[in-house]
Amino acid sequence: MNEAIAIVENEHPELFDFSHSRGGLSYLVRDTDRYTAGVAYVLSTRGFCAIWDGEEIAMKDTNTFNEQYDILTFEGYVRWGG
Repeated sequence: MNEAIAIVENEHPELFDFSHSRGGLSYLVRDTDRYTAGVAYVLSTRGFCAIWDGEEIAMKDTNTFNEQYDILTFEGYVRWGG
């Protein structure tokens, strides 16, 4: 998940306000729809099934188990480690 977030940050810096952070790499997200879609897309290119449900990204690579990741804080900042 963290790799996918980093890829989206690097490939689409326009989605973030790098002058506002909550410490470390937790930057303000300017366009949450494109950010979450971008992270889900990167995961899909790596063989995962991933979907944003409006609160978390659900991802899996088999039908027996999935994981949920909260990649945004309630204030709209990037959450690493989901």
